[in-house]
Amino acid sequence: MIAEPEKPIYILKQNKLRAIIPTITTIIFLAIIIYLGILLNLSLLNLTSSSSNLVKIISSLVLLTIIIIGAIITIEKAEKNYLFYPLQLKFRKKVIYFQNLPLPEKKQSVLDKLFKTQTLTLSPEFKIKNIPQELSLQEYIQKLITYAKSS
Repeated sequence: MIAEPEKPIYILKQNKLRAIIPTITTIIFLAIIIYLGILLNLSLLNLTSSSSNLVKIISSLVLLTIIIIGAIITIEKAEKNYLFYPLQLKFRKKVIYFQNLPLPEKKQSVLDKLFKTQTLTLSPEFKIKNIPQELSLQEYIQKLITYAKSS
């Protein structure tokens, strides 16, 4: 008989807009800077117009591919949920046990304020990011820590 995997007691979804928009904006901004650098180098190289156009097309396609791959990876990361179990918390491949945790710290960056989200720092390696402000998650985690330490 195969044992069923333990089901989470709570599943926390990230605020997808907060997770996606800043990253994709940064990727696009960096791609524009790289493309402008390529254009500057082409103007200084005195190439024929046909070879210059070829380099522009290839570099545009490469940068567009990078933007698309970056967007896909960012969207996949934003789809991941935080899984709360009685004694641990899982996010992607990271696992943190409540019995070893200090009290969580709530932080808000400028982007968090803009998107009405918050970040809870559980340890230097584990942060719960992109969660709505309305959730009183800090109290919930404190209760889980207390439960884990008592059991």
